[in-house]
Amino acid sequence: MKDILFIVVIYRIRETESLACQTLRRLLGEEDYKQHVFVHDNTTDNIYLAEAYNKGLAYARDNQYSRAVLLDDDTEVTNEYLSELQHLIEDYPQTVFVPRLTGSDGRLLSPFRHHGRLTAFNSGVAIPVELINEKIGFFSTRFPLDYLDYWFFLQLQRKNIPMKVMDSSLRHSLSISDYKNVSESRYQSLLQAEKRFAQEEGGIYPLLYHIQLLGRAVKWTLTGHRYTKETWRAAL
Repeated sequence: MKDILFIVVIYRIRETESLACQTLRRLLGEEDYKQHVFVHDNTTDNIYLAEAYNKGLAYARDNQYSRAVLLDDDTEVTNEYLSELQHLIEDYPQTVFVPRLTGSDGRLLSPFRHHGRLTAFNSGVAIPVELINEKIGFFSTRFPLDYLDYWFFLQLQRKNIPMKVMDSSLRHSLSISDYKNVSESRYQSLLQAEKRFAQEEGGIYPLLYHIQLLGRAVKWTLTGHRYTKETWRAAL
């Protein structure tokens, strides 16, 4: 694991309370944990996720790591994942590796298909650091939090960067699984990110998104959803 930097972004919890940090410390050992885990505490810094990732990626580049692994604080890392990652790096040095993420109920959360292309949540994704220098650049601050994952995988497709889905599964807690459970400000942020990403895709996708949004507004009108008015305002 000497050439791998694990980047963990924590928020409103201590490092010792993060499932990702706990499992990495146990599996790597204390010395390797200190050397190969970059923890960004976003509680006090309060920057968006894209900027936090970029800080970790800049550290990986400046300290000559060959591979960076992005991790949410609530993703459980396993020995099987680390072992498979090490073997894959030897055989596919230029490939982005994508683990399978499952919820607490065992349901597959990621990867998935979005408009026919492979897309995944960023947690557990292993990125060759040279991609940051030579092909993609840093994460876009146009998508500071929501839809950052979608933006990243769109860039991989556009740049024809190879991806490989891993056999390993990691348990992951999905922060937004139901719009009913998000705050109004976060839902407004999601709406803006959805629209911005549709524009990023271009072609017919802005129109398709608008149709989808209208469908959501109609459905939520019939079901009495708490964010019906906000959705209609965005759609009209």
